[in-house]
Amino acid sequence: MRGIPKQFNTAQDIENCVAMAETGDIDRDDLKSALAVLLGDETVREVSQYGVADDYVPAPNETVIVERDMVTGDSARNVLVEVDNLNSRLRLVLGMTPAELRTIIGGL
Repeated sequence: MRGIPKQFNTAQDIENCVAMAETGDIDRDDLKSALAVLLGDETVREVSQYGVADDYVPAPNETVIVERDMVTGDSARNVLVEVDNLNSRLRLVLGMTPAELRTIIGGL
């Protein structure tokens, strides 16, 4: 392997890059940036409540959105909450948790 791959396809790719960074073959900061991209889809937003009242006060991890029906003009207030993305590339393809990847990035 030469340099940092555009896409990490296996956990072995990450291990190889870490070893190369430790020997100085690749830049540590560039590797940290490339690995941080994998954390980009670690969470997703899902609707947790539909049709909340106008005076609803969201919790710190919630966002209230207003959706309008383009045909009828009716609107509904729904609550989005951020949850772990169990279908992220990091988990499905590389078999790592976000915590494991953060540990690797912190060790660089």
